[in-house]
Amino acid sequence: MVKKHIAVQAILCTLFGKSSKLYKELVDKNILLGQIDLEYEFTKNYAFVILSGVSRNAEEVIKRIKEVIEEAKQNGLNEADFLRNKKKLYGDYITEYNSVDETARMFLADYFKGINAFDYLNKYEEVTKEYAEKILGKVFVEEKRVTSIVR
Repeated sequence: MVKKHIAVQAILCTLFGKSSKLYKELVDKNILLGQIDLEYEFTKNYAFVILSGVSRNAEEVIKRIKEVIEEAKQNGLNEADFLRNKKKLYGDYITEYNSVDETARMFLADYFKGINAFDYLNKYEEVTKEYAEKILGKVFVEEKRVTSIVR
């Protein structure tokens, strides 16, 4: 679960994060109003990804997200972008230990998932671009996608 968690987070940051081509495109076209919030929640029994944000044209954002996912499935992830985002996630994880509140939240959440929070430190090196691309194909399945637009 830890390795998959890291891979999904790296995929999300690579494809939709503030340094992604999609984010820059949508902001430059004045379609996206702020960043896309990226979440991956999981337990032993279920998992889901949430992408949310505010847009002037939700349908266009959804269309572009679907295109970016399909393009990544067909052509793979950009290796430099993937590695940069994986390193960023590692740094974010390490800095969580600077906060007693965040450390407590992290350990409690991981405990209830049956995870030792320190396992993350060892698993980052195991998450390769190739592994993430396999996870991309398993997690981002069009038939399981749900869309909600609030106007």
